[in-house]
Amino acid sequence: MAALVVNPFAGTAQTCDPSTMPSGLLGVYTPGVGVQLQWNAIPGSAGVQIRATTPSGTTISRRLAGTALNQFFVPEALLTAGVYTWQIRAACSTVPPFGLTPFSITSTFLVSGGGGTCPASVTDIDGNIYGTVQIGGVCFMDENLRTEHYRNGAPIATGLNNADWLATTNGAYAEVNNSPANKGAYGHLYNWYAVSDPRNICPLGWHVPSESEMDQAVVALDPSRCSTCTGSSYSSDAGAPLKETGVVSDGSGRWIDPNAGATNASGFNGRPAGNRVNTGAYLLFGLTGYWWTSTLDASGFPFMIQASHDNTTLGRNLGFPNSGNSVRCVKD
Repeated sequence: MAALVVNPFAGTAQTCDPSTMPSGLLGVYTPGVGVQLQWNAIPGSAGVQIRATTPSGTTISRRLAGTALNQFFVPEALLTAGVYTWQIRAACSTVPPFGLTPFSITSTFLVSGGGGTCPASVTDIDGNIYGTVQIGGVCFMDENLRTEHYRNGAPIATGLNNADWLATTNGAYAEVNNSPANKGAYGHLYNWYAVSDPRNICPLGWHVPSESEMDQAVVALDPSRCSTCTGSSYSSDAGAPLKETGVVSDGSGRWIDPNAGATNASGFNGRPAGNRVNTGAYLLFGLTGYWWTSTLDASGFPFMIQASHDNTTLGRNLGFPNSGNSVRCVKD
């Protein structure tokens, strides 16, 4: 491998441990600006190598030297749409073999692009305002839907007890984990009858994503996803860039430990609202996020996707129409 270019005056204040793997990798992409890469610097290090794989599969390498060895900015003009994977390692010495640390675990970031214009925000019939994010050319709300009315102003039924929730074939929503306080952070849980109601639960110009639209976004996050698979076999990696980071135990987020691999590189801000199952019980709050699609399979059951706290997979499963899941609207 080519030698690292290092600063002979850097890294003299602290002893650098070449057995320490760099950690804390985070890539924050800002459309029209670029991506800010950052990580936890290895104390006393004299240089850093960044190794990245582009959406087309090309591997590139960049060597940094100096004292600011915990960040690097890549301008928009040098990026292409799709998912990048990247790692870093540090150099502890200024002379060969440079005391190289192991490469860090792989991190990802998503560069959005294509698919038309994605507005900065969208407002539902109740006046709730949502940010947006474009993933694989599909423009999503970046929060869970929390409207309580259809697009025409008609109210969506709510407050159903367990027996009525099980029995209804009409659109309905429930408070997340049966708590009104969760509305702002988690939105509501809607049964599939609300998702498919012709009065529409999404704002004008928006709709609940079809299974194919959801899959289009997943391909951008995990090009190797299994298009014919269900369950956790659908994608081994796409859960990580969809999940919001942080855990409940230290106050940094909303997921129960360990929130495995979460990077939120897509900007989707996936949160673990759990669901209300067809019997009416509330399950998996803090542990799992479920999002409806508008598509039925051949047997008449609707598709949904799910992300879990303890792995990086993204599942594609079938749900009961009278179960309650989160909804993300997409732009027409």
